[in-house]
Amino acid sequence: MPLDSPSGLLRHGLCWALLCGPLAAQAPVLQDEAERLRQAFAHWGEGDPAPLDKAAGQAPAFTGTAALVAIAPGGTARTPLLDGGGLGTVLNGPGLAWQLGWSRGGFEMDTTFLAVHGSGGQADRLRLFQGRLGYRSQGGWRFALERMPFQWGYGITGGYLYGTSARAFPRAVVETPAVDVSVFGVPLGNWGFEAFLGKLGADQQVPDWAADREQSLAVARTQGGIIQGAFQGGYRLKARFGSSMEMNFAISSQWGGIGADGRKITDGYRFRDYLGAFFGGQNIAVSEASGDPANPSGGLTKSQSNGIANVEMRFRPAWLAELAGAKGAFAYISRGGENVNWQWKDFLHHPLRSIWHDVKADATTSPRAVWHKDRREASPNLQWPNEAVGLQFSWEHADLGLEYLDNRTGERPGTGYQTYSHWFFLAGHSNGGDPMGDAFGGSIISRSVSWGWKERDWSIRGIFTDGLRVFRDDLAQWQAVHPGFSPMPNHFQHVELQGRFTFAEKWSAGASLAYQREQKLHFEPGLNARGTNAVVALARRF
Repeated sequence: MPLDSPSGLLRHGLCWALLCGPLAAQAPVLQDEAERLRQAFAHWGEGDPAPLDKAAGQAPAFTGTAALVAIAPGGTARTPLLDGGGLGTVLNGPGLAWQLGWSRGGFEMDTTFLAVHGSGGQADRLRLFQGRLGYRSQGGWRFALERMPFQWGYGITGGYLYGTSARAFPRAVVETPAVDVSVFGVPLGNWGFEAFLGKLGADQQVPDWAADREQSLAVARTQGGIIQGAFQGGYRLKARFGSSMEMNFAISSQWGGIGADGRKITDGYRFRDYLGAFFGGQNIAVSEASGDPANPSGGLTKSQSNGIANVEMRFRPAWLAELAGAKGAFAYISRGGENVNWQWKDFLHHPLRSIWHDVKADATTSPRAVWHKDRREASPNLQWPNEAVGLQFSWEHADLGLEYLDNRTGERPGTGYQTYSHWFFLAGHSNGGDPMGDAFGGSIISRSVSWGWKERDWSIRGIFTDGLRVFRDDLAQWQAVHPGFSPMPNHFQHVELQGRFTFAEKWSAGASLAYQREQKLHFEPGLNARGTNAVVALARRF
């Protein structure tokens, strides 16, 4: 029965009512880690340090949970689950889940296995859905092998670089202790560093949501396929200034993998090529040296890579919480871009002239032009920058979040670097088709509202996003697939409910339910679609 029919909508509406009524903020077992990250953000707004490492300072402990789960997407529109880890988009079907956890003396171990009866082309098998083996020393160093959701970038629908809506990928992690830094007795804040190296799966594809999908598919057909099993690396500087402000600067780089011809991209690499790839050398350093940062040819280096950068800041003014009568509140601003532009050759040869060039340019333009300026000589800056701003409030039992996101790039198709896409890695900044950052991908403008309510035995969360996806495809190739049409922006609305209810001490039930409406799907006028997604679980601790 079509979802767009009245009876189809009624049937899905009844399912929503039956499931949300008694549960009415996460499905047990499968989304606990994403909820822990969300709570860490809320605790920071209330003035608590809330360390992300849950093993630190804990007594020896063993935990276990078993659950019956059902993952059931529906309709014709791709509908991600926020904080879902690829459930319903990469993974779906009914099955079982087991979660085991152990911590002692700085060591931590978490595993979540998922055995699902896959639908469609999925095979039935036992999967390591999430896992972690880590150690944190008393001095603050942390080393881990993990396949866990993580978030780099503040945001209701995911971080700019990484969020919890995409399937987690295996990675090795190292974190340094946070240390106070000062120069000539002037305090410069408390700084720390973390880095990771991971690897994506062998099921990469051009995503359905990509704003340049037809162009990427045409290139993939010419090449005979797209790169599989690429490495995904990242590094982040974290700074705290006092107790009410922090800033992060992070870069993510995609590189290596197996090409369409079956050969390793890294064949023939030397140490400097590996180093350049991990640090995003292709479109961060080499392209600037070539004098044409908007169109890197790749001929100057073997270390093909896709570097995405993000600078973010959040602050906790006391008056903001007082104004809302809240227990805690904070505001954040995030700025990212698909390239870090630094005319370092000019700066190294003529540093004073480069500094004067930038000062003069900023002094003679409007403040708005200074904010959007993406080409300087004396310092690194983000090319084709994108922004997100947001507010988060928390009360005794409730919380509220508001966000505006704009991660569009150049105003003309084919210009600049498009967020979550790349000319060399046609699957872009995604894992199996799911964007690794914001749940809805790149080239969008969105407005989101999140609210939650928590009592002793139950909790509920609702999220609404209204978004507009901007056309960034090659016009001739798009019209060859959609003859007789002119592309129009894709408008979508996403509604989600997440709930949990605990009963009989060790039993819990939960669900995450989403509905998405698409207008002008794939930018085609008149092409509308609807989709649903659901994860339902009944779990018992032991």
